[in-house]
Amino acid sequence: MLQLLCKSVVLSITILLMSMFNFAFSIPQTSQTQLIITNNVSLTNNLYMVGTNANFAVWNPLLGKLSDYGYLGNWDLKGIAFDKAGTLWSVGFNNNVGKWNGTSWDDQGYLGGWLLKSIAYDKNGTLWGVSSRSTVGKWNGHFWEDQGFMGGWFINMLAFDKDGTLWCVGVNGNFAKWNGTSWEDQGGGWTLKMINFDANGDLWAVGTASNVGKWNGKSWDNQGYIGGWFVNWIAWAY
Repeated sequence: MLQLLCKSVVLSITILLMSMFNFAFSIPQTSQTQLIITNNVSLTNNLYMVGTNANFAVWNPLLGKLSDYGYLGNWDLKGIAFDKAGTLWSVGFNNNVGKWNGTSWDDQGYLGGWLLKSIAYDKNGTLWGVSSRSTVGKWNGHFWEDQGFMGGWFINMLAFDKDGTLWCVGVNGNFAKWNGTSWEDQGGGWTLKMINFDANGDLWAVGTASNVGKWNGKSWDNQGYIGGWFVNWIAWAY
């Protein structure tokens, strides 16, 4: 009886501590299209990748482990982004937007009537998008505030660093930093598909050979094919 009482007390204390730190219990599913995200525990410092076949995987650099989720939620993905709250969003091959609810994509359709190439969130949680025409838009909650061909560039995608500075990859695969009035081309020697920043503020990229690179301030350090994957898109979660 005493042993049972002790076990009950330990369990109660454990549940109390877990609730204090805002943890939640999740039971992983066996389905390859199931992705459980709980209190950002599975997100932190992991690299999320979209493969060249529009499939989805998560790379854990600490364990050196790749988790292949196949066609997540049965969507063919173009790109992904995390909002300020850590929610995963995507652009599908039909240029529509999806919001991940833990088990499937909530289809947002053609948000604001735009056909989108890509989306990105700034540090304030504002959504930005690049249209299929390579123009830039800023979402105000109801419609896109059209920024046009920002800085005179035709753009493929946007990224924000931890200071909130805007970066881009142009349609020619070059990347640049916004100085408030124009784009400052960064060079680097690689032709890029996209870029993304990690929690430390380090810049990462996907080259047109579908390999991954890390920026050292002057050039790209080739990381190769992470987990053996040829990728179109990456996103660090933190």
